[in-house]
Amino acid sequence: MQLSNRTLLANFTKELAFFQQMVNGENSARILLLEAPPGYGKTKLISKLIDITKEYNSSKSKVITIDLKTVIDVPYLFNDICEVIGVDFFPNFTTCITNLLNSQTANISDNKTLGSLNVQIIQTVLDENKFTQANKLIKLQESFLHDLGNLNQQLIFFLDTFETVGTDLGTWIDGVFLKAVVHKTNWLVVIAGQKVPSLDNIIWGNQAEKICLDLELINCETEWYKFSQSVGWPFSQDAIKMLIRVLKGKSPKLIRESLEVLAKDWEK
Repeated sequence: MQLSNRTLLANFTKELAFFQQMVNGENSARILLLEAPPGYGKTKLISKLIDITKEYNSSKSKVITIDLKTVIDVPYLFNDICEVIGVDFFPNFTTCITNLLNSQTANISDNKTLGSLNVQIIQTVLDENKFTQANKLIKLQESFLHDLGNLNQQLIFFLDTFETVGTDLGTWIDGVFLKAVVHKTNWLVVIAGQKVPSLDNIIWGNQAEKICLDLELINCETEWYKFSQSVGWPFSQDAIKMLIRVLKGKSPKLIRESLEVLAKDWEK
């Protein structure tokens, strides 16, 4: 899987290359953590990572993209992943839900919509006291991870806006889920947000890489010059260096917009 010029992104050449190595099994990392303030290009970088995976590894990999700000709790995450992959690939999970429900409460067979499970049915299972809820969640979790582990494809998870998750969901991702990732040779995960899980974890920390999109990366003159060359902008390296120094500390979005305006004026 090789990067083409059109996937080159200013300031992110190293990050794209590192992710390529992850997908190809050329390094030991199974977890990539991307932390950045708003406006530093995190969303754009994630989009590029997803495009790379789909374009170069589509037959071997399944991409699961989840925006965590729309996920209320752990069972909702189960449902979202089932919806992306297809509920038919989760027979044990479906059976577990059916077994946990009283026959008077609902019929799971009547709640399949567009290949997904009705998340309200899952929530009903958990809408009890904390002790009962915890026991049922363990059963759901075991059946869900069992079905997920039976998939033969490489699974690449993209979980964005981690800073928005509640305590229970954040703890589950940081603990149970990432532990499962490092025990499955065909699973990779990218977690992104203004805040991400800490690398200080004895279970998965040594198989994770954390990248902070900081000012040092944002103001990398060499990478901006390479990017300008790749898109055909007529700037010399000295011109790029001067502009980056003028815009020092500004977001990559503003830098790119400034370069685009200057390039258009240059063509007139």
